Amino acid sequence: MAGFGWSVGDLVSAISVVAKVSKALKDVGGAVDDYRETVLFLESLNITLTTLHGLYESNADPSVFSGVQSQLELVQKPIDAFTEKVKRKLESVFNSTKKDKGVRATAKRTSGQLEWAFWLDKQSQVLNRKILVPLTGIQIQLGIHIHSVLATIANDVTTKIEKKINDAIPLLLQQNLAPIAALEHRRHTEEHDLNTAIYRKIESLPQIVADTVDISLDRAQKSDSLRSKKLEDHCSLIIETINRVEKLQQRNLHASPKISAGTELPSHGPQSCSSFSTSNETIPPASSKSGESKQSEHDSKVLAELFFKSMTRNNTDKSTPGVSELYNNKQPATEYPLISIRQAWEEAAVHFRRLFVIQCIFTIGPANKLKNLLANPRISRILCRIMV
Repeated sequence: MAGFGWSVGDLVSAISVVAKVSKALKDVGGAVDDYRETVLFLESLNITLTTLHGLYESNADPSVFSGVQSQLELVQKPIDAFTEKVKRKLESVFNSTKKDKGVRATAKRTSGQLEWAFWLDKQSQVLNRKILVPLTGIQIQLGIHIHSVLATIANDVTTKIEKKINDAIPLLLQQNLAPIAALEHRRHTEEHDLNTAIYRKIESLPQIVADTVDISLDRAQKSDSLRSKKLEDHCSLIIETINRVEKLQQRNLHASPKISAGTELPSHGPQSCSSFSTSNETIPPASSKSGESKQSEHDSKVLAELFFKSMTRNNTDKSTPGVSELYNNKQPATEYPLISIRQAWEEAAVHFRRLFVIQCIFTIGPANKLKNLLANPRISRILCRIMV
């Protein structure tokens, strides 16, 4: 017995009979349109019975048949009765036509087919009237079940596909994006290292600037110290030369009574003039102590210009022999003091020109030493004689 109370044999027999009846009505020549509705009914019944048999063979859930159990009971007996009638009628018709031969047998067989078709149509209509309502209910229930099965299958397929996608896509993305992620990570690391190096350089920039400034200041201080040392040396030489000139001048004054009245001073010697002209400017002699400061300031300015001119002139002159060379010269005894004084003045002028050249080259730093030296009234008056 099937799960819904219908034996499998009876169900298969009913399916076979319904299919044969439907085929027999289709094969009746010229009367197909007369049996169209009957054929459609039989085909629908065949599909329904085949579906029930398929559910039974697939071991479907018994709850599926519980919903159609009452309708199946209504259609089972009429279908079984229809099957038995058709089987008996089919055997009698087959046996009667099997013995007949010839034209008469053919005509008889044709009339029998028409009668047979008419009878099948009548029996099918009777069956249709009996099981139409319950059969419709069974078909509706089977349609609902099929729809639910299809929905379940669709959901299962969707779930399986989604699971496959969820399992496969991340793995594929991970495999394909791994090189890109590695490249991005490497780029980010390089950028971070570069930014770190830039920040470190920026942080160390104040220290670098400070060190550079310190080095520059040290170099400037050393250079200023060297200039100051050179200026101090030349100032010392000038002061020593001036002191020596004053001493020689004192000796000359003491020795002047011994010189004859007709002896003339050399025209090329240093002139002891109280004033001299340079370009269009005249340096007046120091007349009084009250005007000594103004005179020294004026003399300093004039001396600066005069030193620059005499420096240019002195570069083309031959070097003047030293004081020590005068002792080897054969000069008269009466001219020795004047020549020594002149030579000393020239040496002082040479030293002062060198000092002035250094001051012109290095215009910063120890320049105040030369300014202070020129501001000395005593040295200023003496240097006026040197530069004339």
